Amino acid sequence: WVTAMSAEASDMSGWLLMGLPGVAYWCGVADAAWTAIGLGLGTYINWLITSRRLRRYSEKANAITLPEFFSNRFHESGKVIMTIAALFILIFFTVYASSCLVTCGKLFSTLFGFDYVPMMIVGAVFVLLYTIIGGFLAESASDFMQAVVMIIALVIVVTVGCISAGGIDD
Repeated sequence: WVTAMSAEASDMSGWLLMGLPGVAYWCGVADAAWTAIGLGLGTYINWLITSRRLRRYSEKANAITLPEFFSNRFHESGKVIMTIAALFILIFFTVYASSCLVTCGKLFSTLFGFDYVPMMIVGAVFVLLYTIIGGFLAESASDFMQAVVMIIALVIVVTVGCISAGGIDD
């Protein structure tokens, strides 16, 4: 549960709580609903099909990371595939992590009126500290708790929104 919820909280984080409501506001609830359905089905199919096979093959290939898996899977000696895969991960996770820090800055700026840039820096320092101190376990536990909070918040927002709108029929 911790691994699954951590992975999904990391995957959806700022997009689910800020981006999807923005899509609903900008394009309508139908677009947001289809986006959510697509994300849900895609995630389920990924966990159902891809992750099982990847887990089995990564054990056979004696690999912990995806770059290591690809390198061992194709028996490469020069580690070119591993290097390219690692660069892709580094580039795109840097962009992803940056977007999470932007979300943190915007959240605290909007809710509490704090300056945007200092809140991004505080968020970055906080994440770095608890990751350095607690390692992967701290990161996973933090993401798990984030997932629980996101689920509770989404249920409350939908329930209060429906009640405020006059019920599901309205």
